[in-house]
Amino acid sequence: MLGLNPKEGQGKELVWKFVQFYEDGSKEEFTGPVGSRLPSPVVTLK
Repeated sequence: MLGLNPKEGQGKELVWKFVQFYEDGSKEEFTGPVGSRLPSPVVTLK
């Protein structure tokens, strides 16, 4: 995966939508808000 950070990115957040697939065919979607059971990963640029 390739992404470009904004030039004026200090303090900005990148929110990722993540889906985990398991061998049995099930999946979990990490797409919820912060504090939920399956929150999206968030990266803060510094």
